Amino acid sequence: MKRLLGVILVISIGFSLFAADAVFITPTHAVVYLKGLIGSVSTKIRAYDEYGMELDQDSAILSFDFPATEAWEISKVVHFKYTSNLPTGTYGKLTFNITDLRLNDINTLRTTMELASEHIMTQVEGANTFAITFLPGAQKDREIGSMTVKVQKKANDLFTAGSYSGSLSVNYTDGL
Repeated sequence: MKRLLGVILVISIGFSLFAADAVFITPTHAVVYLKGLIGSVSTKIRAYDEYGMELDQDSAILSFDFPATEAWEISKVVHFKYTSNLPTGTYGKLTFNITDLRLNDINTLRTTMELASEHIMTQVEGANTFAITFLPGAQKDREIGSMTVKVQKKANDLFTAGSYSGSLSVNYTDGL
């Protein structure tokens, strides 16, 4: 019994010394401040192709196969959804800019974009912007709207065969 009491006494004195050393070595680390920000990082906007597959940085390519006819118009649709968990509702804008598809200065295919939304919390502004009202609380895969990219060739247009390229940029801003 004396040995057990002695071991317990030595262990408790050892812990007391260790704890005292820890406090004196770094006394400023005893206070913990928690700080957070709820903003656009709390809202995730995702793009999906016509088949419902999510487009990410590795797959966000719109590929067009041009028909071998005199006149044609082809299009691709991209759908946008958001997921968020906000304490209060907020606003944001998705603005799109598109360039024509080009092989060179002479061979340029007219490329247009149309935005559409049936969601009551999204409006189309100026033909290139979604004005979005983000709802408070947990929201998962809420529809924003869709963007249709169209490429058109008229019967009298002549183009050289080759690989045409263009760009589509998307910019998000908080607020209205």
